[in-house]
Amino acid sequence: MVRAPGAVPEGPGFNPQSGHLFCQPLTVGALMYLATTTRPDIAYTVGYLARFNSNPGLAHWQAVKHLLRYLNGTADYGITYAPDPNSNELFSTFSDADHGGVGCC
Repeated sequence: MVRAPGAVPEGPGFNPQSGHLFCQPLTVGALMYLATTTRPDIAYTVGYLARFNSNPGLAHWQAVKHLLRYLNGTADYGITYAPDPNSNELFSTFSDADHGGVGCC
């Protein structure tokens, strides 16, 4: 396809505001790593954004930037595990698994 001089490019991955191709698939891949390792709170959003990696649009890039701003604002949040003050044990765990029927009646 031949474009006239000065024509604005269109299509997937093009950001008309800046005039540059953005790298949504690469950014979503990095966010997927975060979601699976340290940030389970963003797993649904990242999974949803990953659906559009083959044909991202401006709205998807804006959603990625919104998620990055969320991560920047919640960087100091975390989960703290502490011992139960009413128990002598330091840490207690429970599991609801029968290990494939091993040891069953």
